Amino acid sequence: MIPADLHERADFKSLSQLARGLFELGDATRRGSLNLPYPPSIQRALDRVVLACLREGRTPPSSVPELVAWCTAPLGARWPSSALPGFLSAEATLLDLRRRLPTRSCAELAAYGSEDSAERSVVHKLDELAQAASTPAMFAQYRDFLIDRVAVTNDDARGRSWKPHIWKRVHDLYQPPAPAHAHDGLTTCPTCGLLATVEHGRIAWCEGEVCERGLTPGPAYKKGSVRVLDSSLRLFLSLPGRTERAVMRRLAEQGVTGTLLPGGLGAYQLSEPVLGRSIVQVFDRVEPLLLAARLSGRSDLLAVIPDHLARARPALLESVRAALPPELDVVVTTQTTATEGAPQHA
Repeated sequence: MIPADLHERADFKSLSQLARGLFELGDATRRGSLNLPYPPSIQRALDRVVLACLREGRTPPSSVPELVAWCTAPLGARWPSSALPGFLSAEATLLDLRRRLPTRSCAELAAYGSEDSAERSVVHKLDELAQAASTPAMFAQYRDFLIDRVAVTNDDARGRSWKPHIWKRVHDLYQPPAPAHAHDGLTTCPTCGLLATVEHGRIAWCEGEVCERGLTPGPAYKKGSVRVLDSSLRLFLSLPGRTERAVMRRLAEQGVTGTLLPGGLGAYQLSEPVLGRSIVQVFDRVEPLLLAARLSGRSDLLAVIPDHLARARPALLESVRAALPPELDVVVTTQTTATEGAPQHA
């Protein structure tokens, strides 16, 4: 079961601080503004890891670049045991070995334990869009735009293939791709919709990490002509958003409608309960204990795991359930089970 004091533990704070530092380091590199000293978060993370290593008689990383290299290996390979308490699997890595980009485990770790976490930044951006929208329907248009378009091209912007008032509100959420993306035949994954790269005419890697390789890619984006959605918005809004809409569409076909609740990533108040719960939200997360920690403060919630993720990670669903307190008023299930559990109307 997930520890009740997880957010207060020094080992959790150390790793979550490191995860956020890796994102800051990546942002500085992308902007071409990486200068010494390194971002404070990454330097503090190095200090904590060095201290943990010295206490256990291990050889610590000697610099930030060496710490970054450590992050491309499974955590259990190098990390001192006091910094690996079990809320991430020993096989998890924080950076993709080839591209030196944060992994989904890293992003999910960065989403916890701080008011400036990745998830809180997404909620804040969505709140700003909601305040700028004159009606809930207009906010839904902004939100759908971000879910549908993780990448936009110069031709898209010039051609105005969407309504100008939408682009005016969301354009600052798009930025040039990371160098690791820009040099690798950037496209989008036909399965999860996130950024992907192409080798020999086939999908070789995608941000979703669990999708099948070797699929036929969509159109490739030319270097210098594409802007991509902020990485936190891609992972915490666009990724679950595709499944969210499929779930809500299927429930509506069965007579159950949903109203998007304010101030969050995508929870819906249902017109009638499904599987005994009145609120539904999709979570596309790969780290079960961190997802359990995310759910631990919720009530009357149907937490839905996408079918493709449940197939790719068969143990994930039961791992999340096992980590939750038994008294918690949350049902965790798959996309198919949730939609099949809707009340049947004559």
